Amino acid sequence: MNIEIKEIGITTFQGNTWGRVHINYTKDGSDKYAFKNHIYGKENNFSGEGLFQNDPAFTQFKENEITHDYLSVLEGEYDYMYLTPEKYQSDSGTPSKILMSLIEDIDSGLLRDINERRGWYKK
Repeated sequence: MNIEIKEIGITTFQGNTWGRVHINYTKDGSDKYAFKNHIYGKENNFSGEGLFQNDPAFTQFKENEITHDYLSVLEGEYDYMYLTPEKYQSDSGTPSKILMSLIEDIDSGLLRDINERRGWYKK
């Protein structure tokens, strides 16, 4: 992995919006963040400069957890959190599964710029 993970933020299901896993990391000396988001059932990865705590995709959620111990998330210690409807949890609906997938996607460069997400609901 060519990134240094700083912290993980996990948001819970709210209204009709699935919970998310956010990650703050450093790559090539720059602070970045990324998160996995489902829009109309399609999985999307977004990335931006700075910290996820400053992005509305994180701050809009009333319930969240932040940890510096990403290994505890990968080991399932946060899998009790309700992120997705039960029927989706076995495939990708737990924090550990989402984080593993997100780390792989960051390593592979499968991220879209956060500005592509802005205003998606107006389209």
